[in-house]
Amino acid sequence: MRPVVIVLLVFSLFFFSGCSYKKQPIASADISYSDDFNQGDPDQLNNSLKTNLKKATDYAKTWQKDAYFAGISLKLTADFKPSELENTFIFGSEQDTKNWWTYTTKSDGFLRALIPKEDFLGNGLKKIDQSFWKKSYLEAIKITEANGGIKFRAENSTAQLLVLLRRGEPNDWLWWEVIYKSQNNKEVKFLISAENGNLYDSKGQPVGVIQKQTETTPSEIK
Repeated sequence: MRPVVIVLLVFSLFFFSGCSYKKQPIASADISYSDDFNQGDPDQLNNSLKTNLKKATDYAKTWQKDAYFAGISLKLTADFKPSELENTFIFGSEQDTKNWWTYTTKSDGFLRALIPKEDFLGNGLKKIDQSFWKKSYLEAIKITEANGGIKFRAENSTAQLLVLLRRGEPNDWLWWEVIYKSQNNKEVKFLISAENGNLYDSKGQPVGVIQKQTETTPSEIK
């Protein structure tokens, strides 16, 4: 009996983890390999994200037929290289209200995972209407860099960047939420409308912004 118990235990750990990882090369068209954000094309990056979103949606439909697109989480490491960007597409379902289904693209493949909402982003994400998704994360980052991001990274050399495309408060709009966070938990947040590209405060009021970065590029900040 003992071998049977061991087999069942291993199967249970695999089944209930909700994760699967496949090493599968990603076509170069899906990723921007430029290591300077100033060299990126916003439209091309947006199109690349939407191409990968279509793939992610096809997989999500195998999880639940009613799976809906609820957000994108983008992570950048401290050296701030666009080529090391990690994209996670987030999906919800009315048939499974306790979990988010995610599809993460990595340099050597992709990761699919089912994650309890209480462990990842909470319950606040809503179904996204892509017609309001007109501005790219690159445009959002350039605005945040010019309005305090570069300064924050200069003062916190190990700072990481999290960019979240989400629909919600304030105003129930579609936002690029950009968060700079240091290892000692200092952080600064920015909200940029994914529709008009303007910067807003936490109450949804427009903020006067600097539209262009200084001559110091992100890749020069170490």
